[in-house]
Amino acid sequence: MSKLCNSLQIFNLFIIFLLISGCASQQIAPGQLAMRAMEVRPIDAPYDVGYRAATHALFTLGLTITHSEKESGILNATRTDKNTGAKIGMILLFGVAGAFIDTDEKVDVTMFLSPSGEKQTKMRIGIAKDGEIITDQTIIDRIWVLTQREALLELGET
Repeated sequence: MSKLCNSLQIFNLFIIFLLISGCASQQIAPGQLAMRAMEVRPIDAPYDVGYRAATHALFTLGLTITHSEKESGILNATRTDKNTGAKIGMILLFGVAGAFIDTDEKVDVTMFLSPSGEKQTKMRIGIAKDGEIITDQTIIDRIWVLTQREALLELGET
């Protein structure tokens, strides 16, 4: 009888484990239309002002502009954050060889701007961290809000 109880307990634990691990699956990446809806935002300013505002927003975020082409509306920027804690951990784990392991975090932001009428610019934002695309809407919202504020400041100066 005790073998049967032990077998049932093990079976129940196995079923519970399957249920828990099944619920912990990764989130499905949004489709192309959903991504475009998240990434594309309007800026209430003419194209020239919107482009300058996007440039200022990238600088405000601490990014370095690596490519800028106003005619096509492309802005690329990057920021590399030194992860000192991870570097120290690698050195402790692997000794001197750990010093050569890359632990820096690289963030790339690409903006594509295009005119959308006389007084509006359409902006599409793409973000990647360490080569992985980021689809976090709150981060995209923050960049858009900052760009919109910079556009309002630019419009106030002219």
